[in-house]
Amino acid sequence: MESLTLKFYKKFNVDGIIESVNSFNEEWEIDTSRQNLSYENVGRKNPHRFTKTYMIQYHDLYWTLGQKFVTKVMSNNQNLINQIDPIKNYLEEELDGTVARILIVKLGSESSIDRHVDYGDYLETSRRFHIPLITNDSVIFEVDGDKKHLKSGELWQINNMKPHSVENKKGERVHLIIDVMPKWAIDMGNASV
Repeated sequence: MESLTLKFYKKFNVDGIIESVNSFNEEWEIDTSRQNLSYENVGRKNPHRFTKTYMIQYHDLYWTLGQKFVTKVMSNNQNLINQIDPIKNYLEEELDGTVARILIVKLGSESSIDRHVDYGDYLETSRRFHIPLITNDSVIFEVDGDKKHLKSGELWQINNMKPHSVENKKGERVHLIIDVMPKWAIDMGNASV
C-alpha cells in the first residue's frame, strides 16, 4: 500500500443511496464528533471542520492493534443499509476482511478538507474506500500530489497514510466512506481476549 495513492476498483449503482441521502435533514446533526474533533494536540485545525457526517456503522477510531474488534450499527435506516450491503459484501470478499466503519460525509459548497495525514492504529491498519454519491466536476481529491475527480458510484481506495485533501468549488459533495479491517488484525485482537 506504500506506493498507492488512489486505486479504482469498480462502479456501483448508487441511485438508491443517493435517494436516501437526499431526504436527510436532521440526520446530519445526529453525530457531530468528526467535524468537532480537536486537533490542538497536533497543532493544527481540524481538516474535517467543514463536513457533516451520518454514521451508519461505528468502530472506535482509538482502537489499537491487539484490541478486540467490535462494530455497532448506528443507523436505523434499514433501506439505506440494504442499499449499501452489496458494496460492503463486495469489499469483505475482495479484501478478506470485515467492514469496520461506514459513514456518509457531506462537504459543503466552496469548502475544502485541508491536507492532512491520518494516524493511529485503526486508521493505519484499516483500508479506506470512498464512493462518491453527489459530486460535480469541481471536486478534486488529492493524495500525495495525485489529483483526481472521482465520479459518482466509483469505488476508490485512498491511501490515508499519505497527505490528502479535497477541494470543492461549487455544490455539495457527498461521499460514502467504508473502512475495511484486514482479517489478520481482527484475529490478533480476538486471540488476546
